Formats: sequence, structure tokens, C-alpha cells
Amino acid sequence: MKKQLLGFAIILAVLASCNKVPLVSDGQDAQMSDKNTSTVSAVYAPSLDDQYNVLLNATGYNPRYMNINEPWHKTDPNYQLGLVDSKANMIRYPGGTFGNYFNFNTDQCFRKKASNDPDGWVDLAKVENDAINNYINNDNLVTNSIADLKYAAKGGTSGQSVNVVFQMNMVTPGYDYYKTIHPTWAAPNPGSSNLSDTWYKMLDDRYARFKGMLLRAKTGTDPITVQFIELGNEYYFAHAYCEEAFPNGAAHGKACNYIANKLRNDPDLNLASNVRIAATASCVPGNNSRTTNWNSSLITTLDRDVVPYVTMHEYQAFVEPATYSESSFQNKVVDWYKAISDDFVTSGADQYFLAPATGNPWKVWYTETNANWDGTVTDGTPVSQRTWAQSIVEAYSAAYLYDRGNADMYLQFQFNNQVKDNADITNGLRLYNRALALIPFMKASENATSTARVSFVGTGLPTLPNSPKGVVAGYCFFTSGGTKKLFFVNLSSTNKTLNLGANIFTSGTNAIVEAYNNTSISSTAVPAHTTTTYTKTSVTLKPYSVSYIYQ
Repeated sequence: MKKQLLGFAIILAVLASCNKVPLVSDGQDAQMSDKNTSTVSAVYAPSLDDQYNVLLNATGYNPRYMNINEPWHKTDPNYQLGLVDSKANMIRYPGGTFGNYFNFNTDQCFRKKASNDPDGWVDLAKVENDAINNYINNDNLVTNSIADLKYAAKGGTSGQSVNVVFQMNMVTPGYDYYKTIHPTWAAPNPGSSNLSDTWYKMLDDRYARFKGMLLRAKTGTDPITVQFIELGNEYYFAHAYCEEAFPNGAAHGKACNYIANKLRNDPDLNLASNVRIAATASCVPGNNSRTTNWNSSLITTLDRDVVPYVTMHEYQAFVEPATYSESSFQNKVVDWYKAISDDFVTSGADQYFLAPATGNPWKVWYTETNANWDGTVTDGTPVSQRTWAQSIVEAYSAAYLYDRGNADMYLQFQFNNQVKDNADITNGLRLYNRALALIPFMKASENATSTARVSFVGTGLPTLPNSPKGVVAGYCFFTSGGTKKLFFVNLSSTNKTLNLGANIFTSGTNAIVEAYNNTSISSTAVPAHTTTTYTKTSVTLKPYSVSYIYQ
């Protein structure tokens, strides 16, 4: 592997050289070169050569709209106001799992076959996901309209706008729907080297639905600029439908090339030449041929001139220690880090894109991320009861993804579970701890065009147990105007003082630290929120804190 993994070592701030990429001004993203592992002296400011490019304002959330009718316009205003409070600058539409069944003609999911409805076609016996099965079976589907999405994208009453990444449904409706209205269509044969006419006709129909949605999004009241499109998603759900469309990554790659060319050349859409389009990759190696070979066949099929990005999801459990202490918590962080490194890089999910045969690494959109995906810990526990330990590990995982040097989008999973309802709101606080812990990351990355890891070398600050990783993780984000903004996570129980000096900030100019911290990581209490101005560039990171630092 040419990439190094996360190197959060120790003491005086020294900016490590990340992937060296020439900055570009034409709106297109440069491709990354190999990572330079040398470090720069603590007394020097980081140079532009030490950065790699990132997409502008592509950090935020994947909302889960399922079971929430018109979420941004609903009577309870907390959902939309919570989005503003979260400082997210991107959301995804229409979301993940249930997006496979979303009908862009109606802004609702397709209905089950038993419904007396022209869109009632879903055979529940073919749906291999309980959440989707139960949702469609209730026959009371909610609406998640483009008009509602526009309200959120334009910031509602606040005016704080966000970007939108549109996820295209490329799987459904399936052949069982089309053969009813088009009895002359032969069964598709996507496994053949010569894909059938029916296979392309089904793609054309799905494209027409998606195109109609994009037209409504980019025109009319409060138009949304279409910049980001994700082709296909959740290929591993509802296998009876998904495998019919895409039995392997190569078939999906061919479909993505076909659809991306239609999108880029559609005179009705008139999309900008630099619209970003991504294809769905497999997240972890699987135990069957479909998942095991997905990425290797996808990467050799995609036409990077039209589909230059890939999408992945990253769910790895951070299992809380049975008894909390600083050492037990840090040991669990090390265990989690080793697991996520092995699963997503060493074992094969990300390796195809970090070091492909072409030697030209890909940029990846992580459209769903969650370090706390553990059924025994997280799913069975009310989100309001998440410990602060779980919350700051989410921030640590955000830094981990950017350290790979190919992350171009970071969307935390399931925003709706981070928003309080009216009964829970105290002093106007609408967000639970996990979203609060990510606010410094969202602020630091806002309007950034490039980023670079901050390393600490020399003496002093401790490392995590049995690991070279430091107890402090940090990133520097750069705007087009050269402004630097910092994001740090302190995984220790004591203050850590950093001398940023002239190597990052202008010496003698005040540094402002906005931090969320909880002195007890086992606590579910609302973290303290402090803003401290330091008259010099020597700043203090509070115990168990997530900090945003700027001048």
C-alpha cells in the first residue's frame, strides 16, 4: 500500500506532508499522487504542496427520511433548525436503504403489490431487509418532496444553505413491474456479455424518473444547483431485485457509464461540465462472489472520464468498555482503529481505490459513516443515552477517513436520530451529543478546498496504549483565500497544550478555540461548550474534547 494510515503521533505541532496534489482552479479535482512521508520543521508554515484537494462543502449528514413526512416542513421545526445548528454543509436525498424503492415520480416509495395503486408492485417476499419490508407493508407511506428538500437546502427560515448529493435509484422498479405494463419485453440478462434491450429499457425508465426529479430540483422556486450525483446504492439489499439489475460490479459499472453519459449530455438538464458523479462500491469484503469481487470488477469497468468518483459506506462498531477509565477507553479506540484499518484498507474494500492497478488513486465519497454501529450497544439504546465516549469517537473516525487521502465527502449516518423533539429541548439545544461532537469538524471543513493532517513529533504527549497513534488527532483545512482552520480531538483525561506558532497560524495573532468536552467519558450529560481566546498561538485542548480553532 502506498498510503500510510493515521499517524497521530505527538507534541509540538508539525504538519505532515499529505498527498501532494497541485491545486486546480478550473473546478475539476486533481488526482492524488503518492503520499510524501517527510515532515516539516515546527518553525515553518505549511506550504500548499503539503495539502490535497477536497470537495467544497461536502461534509454533513445522511438524513433518514423514512417515516418522517415532509421532514423539513413538519409542524415540529426542530428537524430543520437542528440541521442549521449542526453546521452541516451537505445532506443526501432521498437517503440510503429505502432509496432503492423510492419513486421519483411521486416523491414516495413504491407500494406493495397488494395495494390498489399503479405504483403498487413491490413483492415483499423479494425484500431482504426488515425495515424496508415493514415500512412498505404498512401501506401508509410518507412524502419526501422536492419542495420540502428545497426548504432545507435553502436553510429554511435561517438562510443557512446546504449542498445536496442526489442518490439515483438504479435498481427498482424491477422486471416484475415492467413485464406487466410491457408484456413484450423479454427478461433482462445482465450476466451476458451483450446486455439485453430490456436491461437498457429498464435503465432508461429509471433515468427518466430521476431526470424529472432533477428538473424539478433545479428549476422553479428556490432552485438547487445540481453538483453531486450518486449512481445506485444499497446493492446488497433486496437481492432478488438488485441481482436482477446488477449481478456483479462490472454490470453496475456499465450501467453507471451509460447513465452518466446521459446525464452529462442531456440538453434538458444542461448540467454544468464539472458535475460530480459517483458509482457505488462495496464497503467491506463479503463472503460471496457478489460482494468479494464487486470492487475489483467495478474499478476496471468504470469510465473515469464520466464517473470519476466512487461511493462507500463505513460502519464499524466501537464497543464501549464494560467499566470506564481512561486506559479502558483508549484501549477500545485502539481495537476499533485496528479493526477499521484491516476491514477497509488491508483486507480489500478501499485498497482498489487507494492503489489501483493504474497507480492513480480514486476519490471516495463516504455517504454513510458511523463508528457506533453495534446492535448490542447502539441500536438498542436510546440515542439520548449515548455516552460522550461514543460521541468523540465519531469525530476521531472523521479524521481517520481524511487521513487516507482519498476522502472527498463525509456524511454521518441518520441525522434524524440526532435531533431532539420538543419535550427534550432545554435552553434551545436541539441536538444530542454525537451531533454536538461533530460541530467543530463541520465548522473547520466549511468552505475548505484542501486539507492536511497535523502531526505531532518529538517528545511529551503520550500515545494510545500499545500503539504509535497519539492521544491527539488533528487536521488543518484551507480555504481558497488561504485561511487555515483546525480541528482536534483530545482522547485523554488531561489538558494538552499545543504551540501552533508560525508553522500554522500567524504568530502574535489571537487564536480562538471553540470546544465541546465532558470530563467524564461515560457521561451522557450535555457537554460543556466553551469559546476561549488565546493571546498567543499556544492553545490548550480540554480533556476529552473536540475543538475548532481559528484566527
